[in-house]
Amino acid sequence: METGSKILVVDDEPQNRLLLRLFCEKWGYRVLEASDGLEALEVARAEVPDVVIMDVMMPGMDGFTATREIKGDPRTAFIPVIIVTALDAREDRLRGIEAGADDFLTKPIDMEELKLRLKNTLKIKAYHDLLREYNRQLEREVLKRTEELKRSYLDTLYRLAKAAEYKDPETGNHIKRISYYSKELALALGMDRKFAEQIFYASPMHDVGKVGVPESVLLKRGTLSPKEWELVKRHTLIGGEILDSPRAPIIEMAREIALHHHERWDGSGYPF
Repeated sequence: METGSKILVVDDEPQNRLLLRLFCEKWGYRVLEASDGLEALEVARAEVPDVVIMDVMMPGMDGFTATREIKGDPRTAFIPVIIVTALDAREDRLRGIEAGADDFLTKPIDMEELKLRLKNTLKIKAYHDLLREYNRQLEREVLKRTEELKRSYLDTLYRLAKAAEYKDPETGNHIKRISYYSKELALALGMDRKFAEQIFYASPMHDVGKVGVPESVLLKRGTLSPKEWELVKRHTLIGGEILDSPRAPIIEMAREIALHHHERWDGSGYPF
């Protein structure tokens, strides 16, 4: 027996609520009360009982409607509802099933039957609670692993961008600045957070193609010759080739940036 479990008794007759309270407390349960369907909803949402014993014939909101509301609310949908009614018609049981009731009792209540039904209902709920908690833990673990994979993925991108630093020390500091500038400009232009986050991680790879430019050219002091300048300009094409055939949106954006970041609105940029 799940002693200490909370039982919500819903009945418009005070003597019926008192009788059920006495027996439920005798069996070791804690008892909450509501005198109509609307109050039952308020108590269920505030206290989250383990089982609801619901009378049907009540003024205002009846038990069928209250059960449907309880089952339709994500905060209380998992709470089992036992409908208690003097009605013995097949149609009323069908209405109860349609409303989401988990079990039925007919008045006058057989207390031994109620005791057994409560015990079985609480046992089933305990299994469902365990499953719900397991699912929550699984979701947390999936989110954790997803975040770890994301960090690993983004770390790989950053290290790829940082590879250019070994050829050109100034590029290493530049990629950090451009990352933040790109994100802030994207937000200022009204782009959504997802786009801004993508460009934050994609923009540092704009100069990744410099790994394919000879160090003697990148580190040369003084003016570059026309031939050397052509070699430098090739870093856009090399970057596009390194990031070619992307399977992720960030890499696709990074490829576009690497390939076109030296293009100008008037067509005087490079490489095209």
